[in-house]
Amino acid sequence: VPAKGLCVAACNQKQPCSQSAPFSAQINCAAVDEAHRSQYDFLAAFMRASLPNAKFIAFTGTPLLQEDKHTLGEFGGGEYIDEYRLHEAVADGATLPIKYQDAWVALSANADLDAAFKKQFADQSEVRQHELKRELLRRWRQAGDRMEQVAEHLVEHFLSSVKACCR
Repeated sequence: VPAKGLCVAACNQKQPCSQSAPFSAQINCAAVDEAHRSQYDFLAAFMRASLPNAKFIAFTGTPLLQEDKHTLGEFGGGEYIDEYRLHEAVADGATLPIKYQDAWVALSANADLDAAFKKQFADQSEVRQHELKRELLRRWRQAGDRMEQVAEHLVEHFLSSVKACCR
């Protein structure tokens, strides 16, 4: 309702609403839903350029905490206005509790692998060798054979635990 000074728009559509004065001449408040998804690339730059005087309030269930994408930092830092924790949502009946069962699918490697690694990368510093090992382990965990083992484990668990209890 522009006559009352309120404009509601879905900014991902990039269609300006009609207003009596340019946004830049007004004090604006922008409420951003799913802020962890939209506030780091083109859309964020577009919104901030369109609303240079705006104060932004973010709503997100999963704030990002990375160096290059930090939701709280993107919205002025400081403290959260409010937090609605999972245990509160469960108590309110808004969601079900998360049931988590830790399970391991063993990584198996040739016994000579470590020796071969040391020989191959002997000219690298210890720090660099550690970085390389971490990257290789990450890739190994995601390799096709490994993923097949994990998938088999999940199917077995589903059939023996989940499906069996729901008959």
